[in-house]
Amino acid sequence: VLNERWTGYTSVEIAEQSLKTGREVFRFVLEDIKALPDNIPIIVEGVGLTPEIVHPVMTSAHQGIWLVPTKEIMERSFRKKASFLQITMGDQAETTITLLLQANIHLMDVIKSQAEQYGCKEYEIGEKLSIEENTANVWAHFSQYLR
Repeated sequence: VLNERWTGYTSVEIAEQSLKTGREVFRFVLEDIKALPDNIPIIVEGVGLTPEIVHPVMTSAHQGIWLVPTKEIMERSFRKKASFLQITMGDQAETTITLLLQANIHLMDVIKSQAEQYGCKEYEIGEKLSIEENTANVWAHFSQYLR
């Protein structure tokens, strides 16, 4: 049960466990990235695929980009989950979702910090731009390095 799985943990502990799991689980993804030809663009998606993990297998800091949602996007997404989970979890749904939201906010902060540390591109996805505009901005990042 979701609420029992995270009982007794802080949001930071949950985030750190996710990062630890990512280092273990994504080793096969890193092997795939290593096998790619140099300068192939990499768009990273997935909790645990942090700049710290992926940067060592990149041929350039410009080869990858980390897409991170704004806090508003995350909050709206987690609120939708809370209302859905209230059916099975009752009053505990809100507390659990809030804890997991805070953990995800911490994860995004870690990704942003690591991206800055390693000189990698982090791109925040929000509501101000359309999907097409966000896609164009991501393409603009890669297109300058693919010539």
